[in-house]
Amino acid sequence: MSPEYVPAVIITLVVVVGVIALILLGWRNRQRRQASVPAPASIPETLSEPRVEVEGTYVVTTSAGDRLDRIAVHQLGLRGPALLSVGSDGVAVLREGNPNFFVPSEALELVDTTSNMVGKAVEKDGIVVLRHTQDGFGFDTGFRPRYHEQKAELLSALRALVPAGTDTTGKDSK
Repeated sequence: MSPEYVPAVIITLVVVVGVIALILLGWRNRQRRQASVPAPASIPETLSEPRVEVEGTYVVTTSAGDRLDRIAVHQLGLRGPALLSVGSDGVAVLREGNPNFFVPSEALELVDTTSNMVGKAVEKDGIVVLRHTQDGFGFDTGFRPRYHEQKAELLSALRALVPAGTDTTGKDSK
């Protein structure tokens, strides 16, 4: 490398390291601000027989109604491969490399679809959204089925869990 490029390389490296440090600082501060957000329910030892199991991508969990407010605590803000298992007692979210969690059927308030959640934009209605509560805090959890053909069956099974009289489409809540 020519000596005339050394200062430019050093400045570039300093800028890249600085940006990474700021990103990590922002993530840590978000986790600190969200320290009061309750942890999702763990998966019970006994589950009902799954009605539907769908492979796909766990997109993110956000605050209910604000699909741009990523939940950073409890590793809920980390995207990755997952399996959604829907049974009569609730929905098990089985994530690769991150903690699994459970949404009891009585905590499920809404089943919706969207084309975007923080950090992910896809085709129209490509992300299935579950609105649920845990200890009084509302969450929107996004899941993108790997195979489009399974989405209708998944939505049907999920909507069957939502209490009667609740709007399961969520179209008036956007």
